[in-house]
Amino acid sequence: MAELRPRSERENEAFVRASRSAPPPDWQPMYGGLAGMAVFCIPYVLFNGIAPVPLALTAVVGFLLPFFFLKRRQNEHERELARERTALGLRDDS
Repeated sequence: MAELRPRSERENEAFVRASRSAPPPDWQPMYGGLAGMAVFCIPYVLFNGIAPVPLALTAVVGFLLPFFFLKRRQNEHERELARERTALGLRDDS
């Protein structure tokens, strides 16, 4: 998601245009999934104690829901960025 090389003015323009219609997610999908897992699991442990199977299922669901939500937003942004780069006549690196 983050580019390490410097971007030209036209690449910056493509990024800004793509961010208007499909903004990039605020968090990386992996970190969002870990935060979601914590949000799901901490109340579960506080109110139900540690039961291995239900806790594992809660952790999996808590991770996957925000992960897939953020991953979908990231993919939408990358698709829109590729469209904008093509519209501006830039070479698509992906």
